[in-house]
Amino acid sequence: MSTTPTSRFRPFDQAFISHSLSRRNAAQPGHFSVLSSVDSTNTWLQSQPPELWHRHIVLSDCQTAGRGQRGRGWVSPPGCNIYLTIGWLFDATKNGGEVELPLQSLPLAIAVMAARSMDLCGVNGVGIKWPNDLTIASRKMAGILVETRVRADQKVAVFAGIGVNVDMPRDPAPAATIDQPWTDLVSHRAEPADPVFRDQLSARLIGDFLDGFEQFRAAGFESFRSDWKKRDVLRGQVVCVKTAAENLVGTAAGIGPQGGLLLQVGNTAGSDEKDSIRELFAGQATVRLSSAS
Repeated sequence: MSTTPTSRFRPFDQAFISHSLSRRNAAQPGHFSVLSSVDSTNTWLQSQPPELWHRHIVLSDCQTAGRGQRGRGWVSPPGCNIYLTIGWLFDATKNGGEVELPLQSLPLAIAVMAARSMDLCGVNGVGIKWPNDLTIASRKMAGILVETRVRADQKVAVFAGIGVNVDMPRDPAPAATIDQPWTDLVSHRAEPADPVFRDQLSARLIGDFLDGFEQFRAAGFESFRSDWKKRDVLRGQVVCVKTAAENLVGTAAGIGPQGGLLLQVGNTAGSDEKDSIRELFAGQATVRLSSAS
């Protein structure tokens, strides 16, 4: 594929994005910070005063220390992709300090929110690889990192970061360090991306995240489940799962009630027992298709 220049897009225009949200009657952020460069949008937001966390959107043109799942780095060159974090507060119940919603399924819901946004921006074929990687044609296009903290008032703060490969440069190749097949959005759009495409997609993501978090708060994961099922790229595939305690090989069998990966694991040769179903949760496991192991 030919070299993609990093200057295809203009710098993020906060006024344009806010106006785009207003035109579609989308919710506006409580706070909106647009940065030219930052170590990590998740880290930056967590460093702000706790009273500024809720409904705070952070959008950066570049990350110098972007973070992915399980401590991995996230390649974040300037001028070509989207690095975005939304902060949100959830109430804790009075009963033992438990969160009002089972938040382990929130990363899956966020992946659905993002996939819907990309559909509406002319990107077809977006799938979800459990728990929250977005893929096109079996290649990773976006990843989500969800972190939590508890405020002094016992509200649970969620920091949900998403990195989207919009137009990843090939030469020079900052993506050479990515350890799995990857792609970007401009490679899968029918229409060429113009200089405002990043702004348009950012506005769509922000509005859909703000609406989606309210939807999750009101109804939990059930309102996202059917869409997740349609986009599940692992179901029926033989996968390798690495946890802290063991390595498993089995067939992905969808997700459980709280968003855990259901893994059908065969028993040892000669056993009369049926295959068992194991349920694994985000943060506990790394999943790859067996052919890529």
